[in-house]
Amino acid sequence: MEEENRTNYIKVIFILIAIIILAFVVYLIFKSSNIVKQQVNVIGPTPTRISQNSNLYPNPSLTLGDAFQNVTVQDICTSGYTKRVRNVPVELKRQVYQEYSIRYPEPRGAYEVDYFIPLELGGSNSIKNLWPEPAEPKPGFHEKDSC
Repeated sequence: MEEENRTNYIKVIFILIAIIILAFVVYLIFKSSNIVKQQVNVIGPTPTRISQNSNLYPNPSLTLGDAFQNVTVQDICTSGYTKRVRNVPVELKRQVYQEYSIRYPEPRGAYEVDYFIPLELGGSNSIKNLWPEPAEPKPGFHEKDSC
């Protein structure tokens, strides 16, 4: 019985962490309307898919988000889950930057390929769930990663 209580306690902690991460993402999305838009490092002329003054958040025509189909709360709450499922090879990262018309390799520390729906909430490694998250202006990926 004590082991079951401990397991339930750990599950609740993981779910609370996931809710906090989701709340932070929502906060950043709503805050974006008040942030000066960032100029991206664009290849050639301004692409029609995004403007040079791109928003800080994923372009919804490129990154809608995607989740693993059969992931369960039990899966997500299993120790080592994200480490086990994280799989974004360099070629996929190149595709993400290309979709957003950002040079690859990007200036070191300017962007990181990130998940729109976090792995901790069942997000997948699909290109539909990945986007180049900028470091600037703040809050950028460094601040989000520190949460």
